[in-house]
Amino acid sequence: MAQAVEGKSETAYLNTLRVTSTFAVIMIHIFSQVNMYFSESFTEAESYICIILRNIWQWCVPIFVMITGVLFLNPEKEITLEKLLKKYVLRIVLAITLFGIPYCLIEILFDSGMSFRIGQIGTAVLNVIQGKSWDHMWYLYMIAGLYLFIPVLKIFVRCAPERVLKYTLILLFVFTSLIPSLENILPYTFGIYLPVNSVYVFYLLLGYYIHHHRIHIDSRILWPMLFLYGAYAVLMPLNAGFITHSNGVLILNEYDSPVVVLAALSFFCIQNKINKNIEIINKIAPLCFGIYLIHPLMINFMYKYLKFNPENFNIIYSVSLTIAATIAVSLIFSYIARKINVLRKYVL
Repeated sequence: MAQAVEGKSETAYLNTLRVTSTFAVIMIHIFSQVNMYFSESFTEAESYICIILRNIWQWCVPIFVMITGVLFLNPEKEITLEKLLKKYVLRIVLAITLFGIPYCLIEILFDSGMSFRIGQIGTAVLNVIQGKSWDHMWYLYMIAGLYLFIPVLKIFVRCAPERVLKYTLILLFVFTSLIPSLENILPYTFGIYLPVNSVYVFYLLLGYYIHHHRIHIDSRILWPMLFLYGAYAVLMPLNAGFITHSNGVLILNEYDSPVVVLAALSFFCIQNKINKNIEIINKIAPLCFGIYLIHPLMINFMYKYLKFNPENFNIIYSVSLTIAATIAVSLIFSYIARKINVLRKYVL
């Protein structure tokens, strides 16, 4: 997750995107757990609403990557290999270590009936190295890999003519989004493939291209696209066959889906057009990385430790309080953590 910007006129919208996407992630994780662990106690209407609220935020992670593209591929921002490795990559590695090991250890302790053995620390460390930490930590592993590729992409965007950049975006969209999504719903596969197994390079370049090439799409196109995405998230759960995972994810609503690509593109461009400098947003934006790192701990504390979940309490009260408590505690934690110089400088 790229660091917050300082509310400059041309990039003020990035803080708005960062904050809204962070809270969208919280919503995804709360309703993922609700759908996965407690859906059997729901009425049909409750289940339907929870699946909608799980799916309508899927644009958030692509938005994070697009923000990274705007900031890190900026041709006016010089990032040496030394700075990249010692500042940006190291920051992610430290965050993975500082938060991933305790998360893995918590999981191991719960699985062993809270029986602690010194060897469990080694197991936790090994799990972190292998990427077997809590679900939300996957993003840190992915973004670290993207950071390592930044020097190559900076040379590419600096030297490539706009026509070649457009061609690359189309190529990446077709082979990392469109074709994989079609292969998921059709009984056929496409023989030709790119040796690029992730859509995130596409999102990185897309964010750069929209911002630095000043791409403006008519609002009469953007708002209907966003509306259609909302309609998709609302209507598809009516057919259980479109729900592909126990946590409620809809078919064609993964991060590499063309549906999500269009939603992220629309939301990004709409905020780019508005580009409003909002003081409270600028104050929250630097806290977003800490919020992202800590929020699942609060969700698990509420649902699994306190047992304050839809199985034991009214769904509206339990979910609403979990949302409010998760946001509040995560904000407070991140604010306090950033007061610690070493954490602010090297991790958050």
